[in-house]
Amino acid sequence: MVELIGMKKIVIFAGALVLLLVLYFTTAKRYYLVENFNDCVEAGNPVMESFPRQCMTPDGKTYVEELPETCAGMSLSEAKEIAAANECGDDFKEEYFCNDHTMTWWIDLNLKKEGCNPACVIDTQTKTAEINWRCTGLLP
Repeated sequence: MVELIGMKKIVIFAGALVLLLVLYFTTAKRYYLVENFNDCVEAGNPVMESFPRQCMTPDGKTYVEELPETCAGMSLSEAKEIAAANECGDDFKEEYFCNDHTMTWWIDLNLKKEGCNPACVIDTQTKTAEINWRCTGLLP
């Protein structure tokens, strides 16, 4: 009889311990080591609709998605070489992006033309380049 009472106490204690552990692991706040954009997203933090996308941690730290340096199989450095050998020249700004739909690199240029924001458009398939002046309004 004494052994049975001791065994009941052990079972009740073990059951309570299991219940406490289950409650702890289901309700405890989880902390993640966040060192980059992907870690931030995997930790469940919100992703801002921007380009490139950004993820913000609860403490306000922002991580920016790193964009690939290739476009339809062409590296950015190859695109710049093609641009320099064509009408675009090599006076590039730091801004660039890949248009996945047209399979073209767009690299902003340091060219001056009133009302325009020129970019060199490099076709990854034909390996050709041309200037898109991206002008707004009426031209003089």
